[in-house]
Amino acid sequence: MLLFFFLLSGTDFFSQPNTQTSNPFSRYGIGEIENKGFAQLSAMGRSFSAYENDERDSINPVFINVANPASLSSLKLTVFETGAKSDFNFLRSNSNSTFKNNTYLNYLSLAFPINRKTGVAAGISPFSNVGYEILDSNEVSNVGKVKTLYQGNGGLSQVFLGMGYRPFQQKASRFLRSKQYDSLRKTQQWETIRQKLFWSNLLSSFSIGANAYYLFGDLNNTTSVIYPSNTSYFNVRRVRNTRVSDFYFSYGALISIRIDSTYKRRACIQSNGRGQEYIEFKKDCPCKDSLNAENYETLFPKRFRKRSEWKITLGATAYLPSALRADYTAAAYTYKTFSPTLDLIYDTTLNISKTGSLNMPLLMSFGMGIRKGTKLTILADMSIQNWSYYRFFDENPGLKNSVRYSLGFQYVKNGDVKRVREMLRQKTMIRGGAFYNAGYLDLKNTPITEYGISFGFGFPLGRWVWNHANISAELGKMGTTQNNLIQTNFARLTIGLTLNQKWFVKRVID
Repeated sequence: MLLFFFLLSGTDFFSQPNTQTSNPFSRYGIGEIENKGFAQLSAMGRSFSAYENDERDSINPVFINVANPASLSSLKLTVFETGAKSDFNFLRSNSNSTFKNNTYLNYLSLAFPINRKTGVAAGISPFSNVGYEILDSNEVSNVGKVKTLYQGNGGLSQVFLGMGYRPFQQKASRFLRSKQYDSLRKTQQWETIRQKLFWSNLLSSFSIGANAYYLFGDLNNTTSVIYPSNTSYFNVRRVRNTRVSDFYFSYGALISIRIDSTYKRRACIQSNGRGQEYIEFKKDCPCKDSLNAENYETLFPKRFRKRSEWKITLGATAYLPSALRADYTAAAYTYKTFSPTLDLIYDTTLNISKTGSLNMPLLMSFGMGIRKGTKLTILADMSIQNWSYYRFFDENPGLKNSVRYSLGFQYVKNGDVKRVREMLRQKTMIRGGAFYNAGYLDLKNTPITEYGISFGFGFPLGRWVWNHANISAELGKMGTTQNNLIQTNFARLTIGLTLNQKWFVKRVID
């Protein structure tokens, strides 16, 4: 664990001195923005708003969803997550094509519960990446072929600290211990009890959260105008550097509804064959005794009850508009190239330095999750991004508002494991999804969109069902070759590791 904090404190490790993307569209804005989730959420179409760990399930591994900090309130175990990412980009224009590949460590995070209401997480990951090299050639009369070379590298990294909290976590249990409940039960007002339990359970599931980020990094952009070597013109180069270092915040909320709390079915007393009884929902109850489902919560201990497996979760996140402090330097000069490694500078035509801000827009996402027990999870997300608000040192770069849609699922058999060799078949998680992003760029009256599919697996590590190796892959396309633009066909592979352990156990000494 000391190694984790050592890596976390070594922020230069994530300062992105090398190019971590090969996306020509990272030239605009703050670069190519990274996915908000870790490997498992990338495999589910980047759906994250309504994803949370099930508070009833202590068998499946616990994952960290830092994209919605409200989900941290459902942590049951201490979790460490790390992952590496590899991007394969096939760039194509009307006349040329090329292939680029980048591999880098993508994230490190540690999370743990403080109590039954609160969980916290900390970590480090990229926020955006810049990496491109574009060569444009034009024939100029009386001059020849003039080349314009656009180059960029760098990006922003984020160190984050998040917390999730359930303010009404004991609302339902307090009602069941209250004098009001005793009075309602004695007078057999089951409908009133059902309604109050429904709202109490709803409030008990409500959670809120916040992430505090420290963003830092450099956005480097270079433009070179190169004239033919047989002319008397000097080449011109402009170098721009934007260094960002400031705090940024995001907020989230989650609420869950169990389907069984919305229906008025009758509940039958059943036996499990071992002298224990539980309640099962049925429209017609043929068993020896029956009772209204409204009061089943109080008639049997929790371990004897069989509850409905269906649950609906609603989630939302928001990054509020914020001004990030930044230092900007720009220099332009003329030069002559004498060899591939030797440029001789003749005259400096521009040299400025100033301090200002990058005005970040409002980013909101809304999601819904449908869960059946511990086997099936379906997620759907919509994100609204107000990029027309973005300003670079009070300059409007002309970005447009965008919207993103994503859909994903996770399935695991989760059957009983009697032998170690059955672990892989019963506990492997299968994931898949799809996404569409309208994008914030409109170049040459052509929108730059992104869409693709994703899939992945979560494999248990040996006999430790709490620990998983997560593999996710995304296949998609961004941009177009219309109007002499560039299209990127990409494949992104993320390999992550999830380790769970129970901390802060009170030891009993005989």
